[in-house]
Amino acid sequence: MRELNSELQSLQEIQKNQAHPLNLVVVKNTGAPVLAKPAEGARVLFNAAAEDEFEFVGAEGEWIHVQISGPSRGYIRRSNLELPEFIAARLNSQGAAATAEKAAAFRIVREETSSFPEIGSP
Repeated sequence: MRELNSELQSLQEIQKNQAHPLNLVVVKNTGAPVLAKPAEGARVLFNAAAEDEFEFVGAEGEWIHVQISGPSRGYIRRSNLELPEFIAARLNSQGAAATAEKAAAFRIVREETSSFPEIGSP
């Protein structure tokens, strides 16, 4: 019994000291489709299981680009994933910056009000 407890403690220590990548996204529910392109109706590569983890590659709107394995990539709808706090914060700040940029695309620089001269008047 002591030997088993000792081994258990050793394994728990190893698990505690293992580095866990911070750029992994986790699938919330079984059956989340992993698509070939970031578009509704794109070819489904496979359906992910709950708790599957994928490396975050990037984001395109509501789609998260993930590395499946080796060079294989896919897209999962953001609502189907749990994102690490720093990735969610980065995406939220990028979204806010894009909104601010769109709002700043058109702004009033100068406004003048005057009447038009009549046609034929000198």
